Amino acid sequence: MGNRVHLKGEFVCVDPEYQGKGLAAALFEFACHRCDLNGVEFYTDATPISAPMYAKYFGFEPMRQISMPSRPGDYAEYTVIAMVRPPRPFGSRPKSKL
Repeated sequence: MGNRVHLKGEFVCVDPEYQGKGLAAALFEFACHRCDLNGVEFYTDATPISAPMYAKYFGFEPMRQISMPSRPGDYAEYTVIAMVRPPRPFGSRPKSKL
């Protein structure tokens, strides 16, 4: 992202008991709305499983795949996809329908 002003969404997790109820979608809807209002990009890291959802429903574009090294303890190596959503003209984006 360099020196460009942007919003960074990081590690959005929902307790399994509350998954599928639109909680994360509501958070992303709000963040996308604020980015559009302010004309700034929205950056997030996604798992390979969630990246297509971010692209389809919110307009994020994959930038690159990043391999995160393993760490001591229970943290094995994992992969994230760096994604950016350019701002859209305010009012031009339909709701995510998630």
